[in-house]
Amino acid sequence: MTERHGRGDRGRVPLSFRRDAVRWESQRSTWRQARPAAIAAGLKRAVSRPSGNWYVVGASADIRSDRPAGRTVAGTEVVLWRDAGGEVRAGSGVCPHLGAALKDGVVRCGTLICRWHGLALDGSPFAGWEPWPVHDDGVLVWVRLDRVGGEEPTARPVVPPRPPGGAAIAAVYTGVGGCEPEDVVANRLDPWHGAWLHPYSFVDLEVLSAPADD
Repeated sequence: MTERHGRGDRGRVPLSFRRDAVRWESQRSTWRQARPAAIAAGLKRAVSRPSGNWYVVGASADIRSDRPAGRTVAGTEVVLWRDAGGEVRAGSGVCPHLGAALKDGVVRCGTLICRWHGLALDGSPFAGWEPWPVHDDGVLVWVRLDRVGGEEPTARPVVPPRPPGGAAIAAVYTGVGGCEPEDVVANRLDPWHGAWLHPYSFVDLEVLSAPADD
């Protein structure tokens, strides 16, 4: 698909079907380029980098000020919401009173209120509940889980800065399930499968360069 930005296209979706696209079964195979050793080496480099114990818990747009969001990361229940100033707050998703799920609570004026007995949390330590470090990079929301990560904590996630919001389009997919993080990273380090497994998104994708196998 190609973008169109002509004057006559105002008010229309700036996309059109490609008439010269290569048929799926006729494209050049990439199995020789997708070398297992190269992918394994890339995975080794990726997992050797420090995480600072930071975990992505969702899209920034999904954390709202009118209701809490609940996530489970490595068996740890996390609750998130935005306070009256729009800042993301995060902590254990288990109410310290009797163990209720805080994700089922309500948010009023930036305060999270448990539905069971009305315990109110404004994001600061209270009644045995402790906030966890959280970072909103404008696209993703991260929570630092030191007990899960077990590494030297960092003040922020080790990620590059995001481009200005007005100059970029962000899309975040959230899936719930059990997986091995190494498998997710290895999949990301295999761009050669894009045109084959995801032709609707990566039509005619060509990988121009890749790191060495070592």
